[in-house]
Amino acid sequence: MSFGIDRNELERVLGSPERENKSRLWASELQYPAGVYRFNSDGKLKEVSADAAELEIEGERVSFESLRPFLEQRDKEWFERVGFLVSPKFGIAFDPNFPSWVTAFSQSELPLWRSIGDDT
Repeated sequence: MSFGIDRNELERVLGSPERENKSRLWASELQYPAGVYRFNSDGKLKEVSADAAELEIEGERVSFESLRPFLEQRDKEWFERVGFLVSPKFGIAFDPNFPSWVTAFSQSELPLWRSIGDDT
């Protein structure tokens, strides 16, 4: 599955979601047991949050507990927004205090992550 697929295609693959929500940022969020899939107003997948105790990044297995030091070493542009650590290089964000949920996002959504908590 890749970013940019439409909602109908996702539902063909995963079936009907357990729940559907709308949020301030997303036109729709589909909730499945394995994660939450977020779509923009044109119905394209832009972000996925999943419970991931371990990730594979650039061919290396990284535990959730090791994710922060991994990003600090491998992504010099990482930043923090309202408690989330955000990696532009790898397109992921996570709250270290909320194990082990990780959000993967399309690069087109990086400006949104940069703007979170920006009061200007």
